Amino acid sequence: ETMAFNKLNVFHWHITDDQSFSFVSRTFPELSRQAAYNSKMVYTHDDVREIVEFARVRGIRVIPEFDIPGHTRSWSLSHPEIFAKCYDMENESPFYGGLDPSKNETLEFLAALFKEIVELFPDSTLHMGFDEVEFNCWSSNPAIKKFMLNNGMGSPIDIFKIFTVRLLNRIQEVAKRVTLTGQRRFIFWQEVFDNGLKVPNNSLIHLWKDLNSIPGYFGFQAIVSKGWYLDSYLKPSEWIGYYENEISPSSHFYPDVYANFEPKNVIGGEACMWTEWQSDETVIQRIWPVTSAIAERLWYYRTPNSDEFGPRLEEQRCRLLRRGVPVGVASGPGMCPLPSGPDGDISPSDLIKIGAIGTITSGEYIHHLEIRKILLLIFCGLALFTAGYFAGRQGLAAHLPRVLKTLSINNLGITGTSRLARFRKYAFNALFICFSTFIAILLLVSSTPHTSGL
Repeated sequence: ETMAFNKLNVFHWHITDDQSFSFVSRTFPELSRQAAYNSKMVYTHDDVREIVEFARVRGIRVIPEFDIPGHTRSWSLSHPEIFAKCYDMENESPFYGGLDPSKNETLEFLAALFKEIVELFPDSTLHMGFDEVEFNCWSSNPAIKKFMLNNGMGSPIDIFKIFTVRLLNRIQEVAKRVTLTGQRRFIFWQEVFDNGLKVPNNSLIHLWKDLNSIPGYFGFQAIVSKGWYLDSYLKPSEWIGYYENEISPSSHFYPDVYANFEPKNVIGGEACMWTEWQSDETVIQRIWPVTSAIAERLWYYRTPNSDEFGPRLEEQRCRLLRRGVPVGVASGPGMCPLPSGPDGDISPSDLIKIGAIGTITSGEYIHHLEIRKILLLIFCGLALFTAGYFAGRQGLAAHLPRVLKTLSINNLGITGTSRLARFRKYAFNALFICFSTFIAILLLVSSTPHTSGL
């Protein structure tokens, strides 16, 4: 919802990582069953469809990322057979690194999983990850070293290149066969380009480390996240750095790259929110309103003017706050007054005009609360009085013959009986008068003006 408020149109969903596998796969349900944080902290197929549709009607694409072959340790809890064990001098026993690219079982497993993914997510683009691969782990594994030796490979990157081509071909075969949108366009993190992997020419390279080896120089289109990692800023005023961030290489530091740079090859930018140092209680405040500055930069790319933009960022922060978004601080002390006129939101005065709400002061609010309590007390009193009145009449009628007999024995005669009847009448009348007086006093008290220090 807030992405739409800020004209951000792609939700890059990094749905799994080392710490948790939160997607409920129907092909491999044991993945989430063994590796989710909690059995309730998962996304089912129905959840995914709901999120995709919620985004679609707001003009937002959902692009999933199942990061491989690194960032997959959570998978090893249920499928250790497709993982590479790492050996080094600091650990007495081996530990799991990333997926093992030398095994056919790994390729078959991923082909089956990505078949499910491309069938579920309708977007024509798929983020494959491929970042921070542990090549040292592969180099330490005896089975992988033997595979490299038998196939004349000099480094783990050679295995990775073959593995990448085989996997992407399998995914494209599946996507072409089972989906209406056909083959997928892939996004890869920057390491794919840096490591020289062979990927389709229409692939997008996601830059997060630097811009000095801009893929556009070599014909690839790029998405820039360098300088837009939201988990790394220390104080709110650092939005200035996000707003002034560049999406092109520096002409001063990288003149050769800049000379061959074509702006059309950078198709957009992305703010990334990672949660190594965040929790679900803080993540939204960390994203907003800082990301509003990034959205401004991407939609209106010009020489940045932070002094001019700062007040507008504060205005946007207040808009988000009025819309129920738990935003963080932008520039320090301040406040968000209610709007006095049209500013893109429905102001309280507009709501009053259409009859949606009425005005009320703090003192009147306290006064109304007290009246409600009094009325509740009156209602309870009326209910008790009515119940007691009818119960008394029924009880007296039931015992009246016995009472008359007793009165006859005592020789009170008809006169005594008449007095008893008058007494009953006066008793009930007195009860009603007392209760009416009580109600009148309560109403008088409730009509007295109340004041409040709020």
